Amino acid sequence: MLFRSVSQSRYNGNWIGYSLHYEEAPDTLFVKNTKTGKEFIFPKASSVTFSNDSQLAAVKLENGLLLRELKGGKALTINSVLQFEFYRQGPYIVLLTGKEKNTTLKILNYSTQEQFDYKGVKSFSISNDGKIAMNTGNKVTVVIPKEQCKEATMFEDVAGEFKNLQWNKTGNILAFLQPLPKDSLMPQNHRIYCYNLVNKKQYVLDPSTHAALGGQRIMVRIGTPAVLFSEEEENLLFAAAQPRKPITKEKIEVWDSATPLEYTPNRYNGNNKYEPKLHQWDFRTNQIKAIGTVDKPKVIRIKNSPYALVGNPLQYEPQYAYHAPMDIYLKNIATGKETLLLQKVAINSSLIGNSPNGNFIHYFAEGSWFVYDIERAAHINVSTSANTPNKTARHK
Repeated sequence: MLFRSVSQSRYNGNWIGYSLHYEEAPDTLFVKNTKTGKEFIFPKASSVTFSNDSQLAAVKLENGLLLRELKGGKALTINSVLQFEFYRQGPYIVLLTGKEKNTTLKILNYSTQEQFDYKGVKSFSISNDGKIAMNTGNKVTVVIPKEQCKEATMFEDVAGEFKNLQWNKTGNILAFLQPLPKDSLMPQNHRIYCYNLVNKKQYVLDPSTHAALGGQRIMVRIGTPAVLFSEEEENLLFAAAQPRKPITKEKIEVWDSATPLEYTPNRYNGNNKYEPKLHQWDFRTNQIKAIGTVDKPKVIRIKNSPYALVGNPLQYEPQYAYHAPMDIYLKNIATGKETLLLQKVAINSSLIGNSPNGNFIHYFAEGSWFVYDIERAAHINVSTSANTPNKTARHK
């Protein structure tokens, strides 16, 4: 029996890529021109990415990457591709290839077939204006394809290594982490480096010497950028937590009904002291402001706004709702002042957000959608009802 579904759909100009999944045959990827009907078929391929000029399709195979010309039909297979990205400023594709310690960064001009190779690169990041930052572990360099890929070294440390490259929006400031030596505690600690390519200034945040962190460690969270520039690009956001001993498996489990969470979750997340907390670092002045705290470690960022939403997920534990209720406060990051916004609400990330300019917060409560006007401090009901089980929110 044949089973079909569209699992990948990517539009770029006149081309579309989609997959068909079969019960008793290899899955197949199709790349098709929606105007001419021209079609390429790739058995066992999983996804496709199109170049910005619609000249090339990068098809992900089981053991590599296939580069297919969409007009001419020529194809090139590159094995052991760890990471790749199309270059927005010209006909280039950037590929990180190899295995383990034997890796190479390739910058390929798919128009002229010219190629630049850089040995030992572990990761790379492309800025919005076309700079490519490369990390070889103990050295961070920058190249620009339109300038013949000339390489310029930003940082070098023979004794240490770097990771987690992050550009700001304009591409003139680069941030990254340096892991500090491991010890018997977790999480592993890191320094943050920040380099301004315009004025050649470098900034370093060392958690072991900055009093504002109070012994907390700068950490890397799974699925979240290690460092992130704020919208005004004057600050870096990062997570920090108090160190703790590694959690080991116990032969005897002692369950306590008075703990906030059940036994296993409580060992990992039952103490806010050890939870990651969002901080803001003004690298120009070396000032740090804590957004998340022990009392309210949960932070929901409001983009393009000097405010954030904070709360304590353990506040009403133990309880039996799937999403734990908590009081949500509006926090002024600069002053630290907190204002109660919603009381005892169970809101997940899909039911709360903010407007693009950061002036309004939208949320779902009591069967309706509301908008909160931050300047006027007013809750506005923008719907009469909606089909959802959440009926427990209370407004302040």
